[in-house]
Amino acid sequence: MQKGKKLIITFQDVFLFLTRFVKHWKIASLLFSLGLAASLLYYTYGRPTYYSRSLVAYDSVNLPIKSETSDGSDGRGKWAHISNVLTSALNSRWLVEHTAKTLGLVETPGEYEMIRNRYVSSIRVTLVPGNILQIEIYAYQPWLVEKWPQAMLDTYKTYTQQQRSRFKDNAVEEYTKDLDRLKTRIASEQNATAKFEEDNHLIEQYIANNGLESVPGEMLTTKNRMDSMQQVIEMIESGKLPAVEQLSLLKKFRGTPVPVGTIMRNSRPDEVVSIAAPIAGSTVAGLSSDSPSAPIPAVPAGASAGAMMIAAMSQPKIVVPSMVEELEPWERTERDLRVARQKREQAAQTYLPGHEIMRNLDREITDLEASLSSEVNTAITSFRLQKEQMAARMQELSKKMPDYRRVLNDFDHYKREYSLMSSGKLLWESAYADLSKRLTAMDYTGIDVRVEFEWQGFTYLRNDVPISPNKQKLLLYGVMLGVGCAAGGCFGLEKLRSTTSLVTETEKLTGLNAVGVVPLLANSAQVETLAINEHGLANADVNIGETFRIIRSSIPLYVPGENKCQVIMVTSSRPSEGKTMVSSLLARSFADADQKTLLIDADMRRGRVHRVFDMEPGIGLSGFLAGEVSQLTDAVIKTDSPKLEVLSRGKNSAPRFEILSAARFVNTINDLRKQYDRIIIDTPPLLGLADSIMVSKCVDGAIFVIRAEQTTQRDIATAMEVLVGTRTPIYGFVLNGVDLSRMENYYYYSSYYPKYYDPSYVLQHADA
Repeated sequence: MQKGKKLIITFQDVFLFLTRFVKHWKIASLLFSLGLAASLLYYTYGRPTYYSRSLVAYDSVNLPIKSETSDGSDGRGKWAHISNVLTSALNSRWLVEHTAKTLGLVETPGEYEMIRNRYVSSIRVTLVPGNILQIEIYAYQPWLVEKWPQAMLDTYKTYTQQQRSRFKDNAVEEYTKDLDRLKTRIASEQNATAKFEEDNHLIEQYIANNGLESVPGEMLTTKNRMDSMQQVIEMIESGKLPAVEQLSLLKKFRGTPVPVGTIMRNSRPDEVVSIAAPIAGSTVAGLSSDSPSAPIPAVPAGASAGAMMIAAMSQPKIVVPSMVEELEPWERTERDLRVARQKREQAAQTYLPGHEIMRNLDREITDLEASLSSEVNTAITSFRLQKEQMAARMQELSKKMPDYRRVLNDFDHYKREYSLMSSGKLLWESAYADLSKRLTAMDYTGIDVRVEFEWQGFTYLRNDVPISPNKQKLLLYGVMLGVGCAAGGCFGLEKLRSTTSLVTETEKLTGLNAVGVVPLLANSAQVETLAINEHGLANADVNIGETFRIIRSSIPLYVPGENKCQVIMVTSSRPSEGKTMVSSLLARSFADADQKTLLIDADMRRGRVHRVFDMEPGIGLSGFLAGEVSQLTDAVIKTDSPKLEVLSRGKNSAPRFEILSAARFVNTINDLRKQYDRIIIDTPPLLGLADSIMVSKCVDGAIFVIRAEQTTQRDIATAMEVLVGTRTPIYGFVLNGVDLSRMENYYYYSSYYPKYYDPSYVLQHADA
């Protein structure tokens, strides 16, 4: 088909396609009859089936308490999709069995197949909008389609209630046993915990741990404080800091202020008290202590160092607000010193240095400076004593560290084991509480939700006239089955057909062009008995001469290149496919066209060319190649046509198969090319014999003869492989023995005729 050309399907094309199946009309009629017979048998022997369709409204009652038996993994409840659950349950096998038992059809459940075969053929429960169930029953007895729906619903409710009650009883029994086991396990865990506490002295370990757990932190604090104090001592000993800066620096390590109400008991000489010179009308300020358990009392300002030590060991005092609201003594002394120096500077503007006021101010300044210097010495002494106390405390803490590590490790180990034992005890107690809760709620939970049904009645009931078998439907089904079987059988036979009778199929199969179609003679025996004359086959009922004129005219159309088309080999795949008749009539046709033609019978085994022409075989080709005669003219036989001569296979050719491969045969063909215009060689079949392959070496081309409805497609494909393997040009094929009496062939070739039987059509479309 040319590119871009539209495919047009006509009525004639459709009719031709359908006529291909007409030849199978007997089988089609038989299959159609079988389809009708099958429907008739079913109507005669089929069991009557009755039908009902009813509607049932349903509603679900939610459980007041949820439990693991009713809750799904998504938290919406196990029967959240109640509609799907209902349809699944009502269509289930167990409900069919129990309903049959309720109706008295069976004694015990478990005979589902018998129930379906004898009583109910089909049960369908489907959902319709509005919480409605549609129940369809197909039964073999009319009363069942009416009684079954209600009995099925009652059976479902009774069965589920029994199952729920049975589940609750079993669950209560099992839960009670589990509670007793949990009580025993909890008591055992308690005894084990008490024994563990007693064996490992956990209380003593806890007390020891509380007494030592502050040791590392206190050591770290003491170490940091000692390092800072050492740095302060180095700065003071450098001598670069004034007295005020020294006291300010030491104030940081004087401790925190003593809380009001603290009883000051100073019996140890190593406690140091910070004092400052009093101001008129004021109380002691700056009272502080490093430890609340060892407060440091304040003494009046102006006291000597010895007095301060005695004051530190004096009677206990109660700390009052006035003792901690003022400045420290040295801060007041430093402030009074600054005030005295300002007064002197002001007085120096008025008085001379020797004036009494100036002398009094100088003495006051001197006393204040001496007092401040004394404060520095006292503070340094107290600071050093405090540092020594910290060093002693550091040694005590270092001695406690081994005990701390040992007690801490032991306590952590015991605490971990005790925690594990306690967690197990808590787990059993929690399980006991949960199980008690489930047991209490058992009356309000279960394995199923509660569903209530409301019967809506039948929407369709056929309990008097069966719905199956139905005459009209069976007739329609029988016709459809018969037509389907007939069409399917014909189509299958056509697909399984291994032969061909159509040109287009053969062209697709071989890839060759058809040079002609030879109709089937009324009597196939005429091929070997009728003589060929100038009118073709004598007494033939078709115009064979016209047929082969078309073949003769078509061959040059498919000659490749510069091929002379002088020596033509006629062959086939198997014997009895008509190659001898085709080669004989083709030679006669060339002779009628005034071309000197030689017909050679190269079939040394079963050559029958001499029979077609009703003559004796004579010496023939085998005798000439064997040397029985020296001149080829002595072996050639004249015919009634002046332009046609025949070279038969000869009388004794059977044992001389190899002479076709001899050089003399090739030389003979070359010599004959000079004497004849056309040389037609009738060769043996291609399959199973090598004779045609020998002959193909000296020919210009070949014509392949295919017998319609006889040559199989497999033989055609195999012969084409052999022929292509010889590299012999193939002019085309001749479809021989086409039965035009068949409808499909008659209408096919009546429309196909112009392409292969009208010379003018062939010449006009030679280049198409």
